[in-house]
Amino acid sequence: MERLKYSIFIYLILLLFLSPSLGFSESSDIKIKADKLYYDQKNLIYHAEGNVEIEKNSSKIKANEITYNESSSEVTATGSVVYIDEDTFITAEKAELNLEQKTGKLYNASILFVKDNYHIYGKFIEKRGEDYYFSPESTFTTCDAPVPAWCFSGKDIHAKVGEELKAKDVKFKIKNMPVLYSPYFRSAILMDRKTGFLLPSIGYSNEKGFYLGSPFFWAISENRDLTLNIDYYSNRGFGEGLEYRYLDLGGAKGKAWFYHLSDRELSKDFFEFKMIHDQRKVDGLSSFLNINLINHEEFYRE
Repeated sequence: MERLKYSIFIYLILLLFLSPSLGFSESSDIKIKADKLYYDQKNLIYHAEGNVEIEKNSSKIKANEITYNESSSEVTATGSVVYIDEDTFITAEKAELNLEQKTGKLYNASILFVKDNYHIYGKFIEKRGEDYYFSPESTFTTCDAPVPAWCFSGKDIHAKVGEELKAKDVKFKIKNMPVLYSPYFRSAILMDRKTGFLLPSIGYSNEKGFYLGSPFFWAISENRDLTLNIDYYSNRGFGEGLEYRYLDLGGAKGKAWFYHLSDRELSKDFFEFKMIHDQRKVDGLSSFLNINLINHEEFYRE
């Protein structure tokens, strides 16, 4: 009886470590986990099925099924594919990637550039490098809704993380209805501070109507910047804004904001000025300034 128990124990140990239903592999700097994991030693190919996860350096891939070629670092992932690294979060139906070269092809994919909340959706997106993506036709937006309230659609889209996004034949859509067209579009995708146009801001209110803002960012220096805003309100007219921000090594920081709106409905010019200055010193002496001025009280109500 004791011999039988011992044999069953040995069998369970072998089943735990040798069964393909509990797969785990750690090859050089890559880790693979899956419900089922098979290895073709002759061709150096892993095939994983069920809750598959592959980690290499700071990148992670999840999918229902993954084939990994150890010699070429090529991955084919299918079914609920998720790719995560420091700057991006990608979902796709299928992905063909080279983990060493950081290139590949994505099918029915969406890409989120985390820091700037940039979303790109496309039937086909090509990863041409670590931070470079191309799509022959796709949509892009900063709206987080599952079905974006607004978006841009365009062709020949080039997105370089830390640099810019460029596109041709661009249409601006609200609820999937085209309302504006531009033959060319360019916007910064900022991982670092860089001078350039930021993604337009979109909105709507019952009082002011449709709103479109086009900001331009100027990185004056490492601790100072300026943003110029040109806004359009369909019911009221145009507004212009200027924001200056600074951060000094001595502990002083602050910002100044000036805004003008020429309201054609009320036939008034609205002006607003705001300034905040905050200075903290190690000797305990601090100063704080907060200014908020408007020329008409209706500015906030309207």
